[in-house]
Order: sequence, then C-alpha cells, then structure tokens
Amino acid sequence: MRRRSVVATVGTALTTSLAGCAGVPFVGNEEPHEVGEVFLVGPDEKRVEYVVQRVQTFETLGEGSLAQSTAGIWAALTLRVTNRAAQPLEMTTQPFRMIRDDGDRYTPSTGIGPYVGNEGQIRAPAFSFLTLTPDDPTEVALVFEVSPNDRYRLRISPLGAFTLAPPGEVTLGRLTRPDAADDPTTATTGNETATDGTRNATGDGTRESATPTEG
Repeated sequence: MRRRSVVATVGTALTTSLAGCAGVPFVGNEEPHEVGEVFLVGPDEKRVEYVVQRVQTFETLGEGSLAQSTAGIWAALTLRVTNRAAQPLEMTTQPFRMIRDDGDRYTPSTGIGPYVGNEGQIRAPAFSFLTLTPDDPTEVALVFEVSPNDRYRLRISPLGAFTLAPPGEVTLGRLTRPDAADDPTTATTGNETATDGTRNATGDGTRESATPTEG
C-alpha cells in the first residue's frame, strides 16, 4: 500500500509538469484569465506578474515599401510585465504561445520593430529580450500572425526549465479582421480590446504543430 502511494504521487507530479507544455490542454490551479486581469506565473524565485492590456488586429503592418501584408491577420498583444521575485530576471519570448481552439500553436513574430513604439501602429515597444528588475513594471508588445475568425488564448509558461508551477492562460476570444469587428458574434469591438473592454491584434510568427514538443 505504501509503494502504491509513492507511485501515485509521482504520477500526479508528472501530470502537473506536463500542464506547462504547449499543445497540452490547460491544467492549472486557476481558471483562464481575461484581458485586463492581473495574474502571477512561476515559483517564488522566478515569479512574474502579467496583465494583457490590449489586443489589436491588423491586415497590414506599416505603409509604403515597409508594409507587410498577410493572408491571415496580425494579432498584437500589449502586456505589462512585472518581476515579483527578489532578484532580477532575464526573459525572452520563449514562454509565450498563442493557441487556437483546435490546438494549433503560434510563436511570436520577429522583425516587428518598425511597426511598434511611439511612431508605429502599436504603441508599446517590441518584446525581444528583457532584464526585469524587481517590482519595476515594463510594457511590451507581442505580435502573432494567425488565421482570422478563430478563437485564441495566450499561454505563458513559467520561467526556468524545471518547475512544477502551472502556466497562466488568458482568453482572447474570437479574433477577426478589422472590417468585421462590428459583428456582434465576435469578441472585438472596433479593432481593439483594451482593459476597458475594447479590442485589437498584429504579428509575423510561426505556426507550430499541435503535438507537444516543449515544456
């Protein structure tokens, strides 16, 4: 009986660990969060606070010779990220995945610098590599290239290769082309969703297989 108890405990820990892998249905201690909701991800020594402040969608990024079009839509997420650990943390875009309802995963786009920041379509600076000092909030933008008229969620894995901490997820709803934003069946109002209930998106990222390949 004692041996069976040990085996069951190991199996439970393994299941919890797999919950942080992309492509695995969300299994955590909390329900998925909403746009504008503050939440924490990670153990005490690598704990990060997140809030998705704005979701935008675009068909084209930029103008003239710098314009980038897509057969789908660019989905741009503006996040506020705050280190809630005791020491500085280094962070890349690796923990972030956009997940479609059918399980397809999308990585953040690269090379979006000309389209973000004060002079771009997206006001926050592009997320590339960050050194987060404790309790100092930073606003950044993530951009994904996705298909329109599908429902999505953002999954954020905890920092570090070996942790049993669950991921955090944010429900983004159905993302549409900007000209469809007034459709009452969509999750968008106008072409932007911010913390006050409006909605928006952008990106040139890579779609991944739904087969789990990473933690």
